[in-house]
Amino acid sequence: MNRSLARLLLPAALLIVACSSTEAPPPPRHEESAAAPVPEPVSAPAPVPAPAPAPEKAPDAPSAPPTPPAPPAPAETDDQLLDRITGEMARKVEEIRGLKFKQEVKFKQEVKRVWKSRDEAKAEMLANIDEELPPEKLAAMSRELAFFGIVKEGTDVKELFSEFISAGAGGYYIPKTKVFSLVRGFNEDASRPIVFHELIHAVEDQYYDYNARQEKYGDADMSDHSAAIQAIVEGSARYWEDAFVDGEEGLRMRYTAGQMAAEGMGESAAKVMEMPPAIIIGMVLYPYGNGSEFHHHVVPAMKTATPQEAFDRIFTDPPTSTEQILHPQKYLDGDHPRTVKLPDLLPVLLLPVLGEGWERLGGDTQGEFGIGLVLNASLFPNTMPAQMMQVIKMPKAPLKTPEEMAKFNQTPVVEFKGDTAKAIGGWDGDRYLLAGKGDRMTLGWVSCWDTPGDAAEFAERYGKVIERKYGRVEETAGEDGKVSKKRVAPESASMESGAWKGTRWKGTRDGDSAILVSGDRVIVAERVEAERLEPFVLALGKAEI
Repeated sequence: MNRSLARLLLPAALLIVACSSTEAPPPPRHEESAAAPVPEPVSAPAPVPAPAPAPEKAPDAPSAPPTPPAPPAPAETDDQLLDRITGEMARKVEEIRGLKFKQEVKFKQEVKRVWKSRDEAKAEMLANIDEELPPEKLAAMSRELAFFGIVKEGTDVKELFSEFISAGAGGYYIPKTKVFSLVRGFNEDASRPIVFHELIHAVEDQYYDYNARQEKYGDADMSDHSAAIQAIVEGSARYWEDAFVDGEEGLRMRYTAGQMAAEGMGESAAKVMEMPPAIIIGMVLYPYGNGSEFHHHVVPAMKTATPQEAFDRIFTDPPTSTEQILHPQKYLDGDHPRTVKLPDLLPVLLLPVLGEGWERLGGDTQGEFGIGLVLNASLFPNTMPAQMMQVIKMPKAPLKTPEEMAKFNQTPVVEFKGDTAKAIGGWDGDRYLLAGKGDRMTLGWVSCWDTPGDAAEFAERYGKVIERKYGRVEETAGEDGKVSKKRVAPESASMESGAWKGTRWKGTRDGDSAILVSGDRVIVAERVEAERLEPFVLALGKAEI
């Protein structure tokens, strides 16, 4: 799972899911947030006898003219509204989170405005990506995602997700600039939790330095570790946001209604739900839902005096893999993944084995979560309903109230299911190298597992990915004239190379592919020239674990 792509999509995800799956009553408007007083019922008056005529009285002296009523207070401007909400939420954050702001959080000032239109928000977030990912890196990332089946080949990742970002963002905090912005279109009931969420980021950034953590894990091809940190950060903001929302009677439903009523959200959300690639839904939901679930499991288990103390320990000694986020008990047990180090790239792999002209396109760790996404992308239809069914954790008990339903829809949790869950459950470490020469690409991937049985389970499942990716479609005409289509897997045979045993497939696009197992380790060699496949496998077998 690419770290930069995930960060690009984060601000948009949950609002889209909430607006696509929850029905709620229409929200109150700002100026009508207080209920109008209901008049008491009045009974008909009893008949009263006519009074006796009053004695005549001398006329009074002329009275002063009546004082005119005070003019109505001017309507609250957007900037005044945001200032008021921010002041209120800052106090709530300090009260609920238990951390005091060390310095004032700046606001984005453009033409004396602190709100962002949806187009302005999209432009700013994409500019942030341009700064982080220059064109050559973005192109390499697109090729990498395409190789693993996450997107189609030739996809412009930035262009593909620009609508996704524009549709969903409600607010966002940028650690590098220490600025948060709120997107226009949400009423006060929706804006308050959004501002609270972003201010949690702001105050935690002052204590735990988000930017330093992102830089530490972003420049060393440590996406799995970075994704674990991302879940801690977003999960914390969601955890405390829920504490605030659930602590104010009726706010959960008003928040949901405000999200749904935001200008253009319904139409944009419906459009995004039809956009490929649907597998991205798991990538963008995971930090919020699974991060929050992680904290809900770990914080009480730590048995600290206060939740704040538990969070301090988590941020000081964070999880090291998505495996620990998906299985919080592994974090509590100190079950860390093993480190896989591939052989020195140039002298061992690229030049003597693949030949001259090859270069490194990318390399990283997929982790348990990333491998789950890769398997689902290849083995299930890439439609939003199909992919959501494969990754959304369903409630253990029926949801009985509208509030429970709203909370479930606002914080979905990713849970891999069936054969995918079996294939990734024993993950204990991995590392891959993607190499290229012109239009050709080759993958070398080494992983280790808890047991030999876990290794065999993954090898079998990824073998189905190979067969689906590189199989061909055969058409057969029946006696009735109807044409039936059947996918035929590439020709395969058993393969052994030293202690490694497995399967080799011929004609997998640019070359042959193989999956080999030795004990608790698995090698995947994909699209390698036939005569170079075995030396490539032997080189990968020298990985240090």
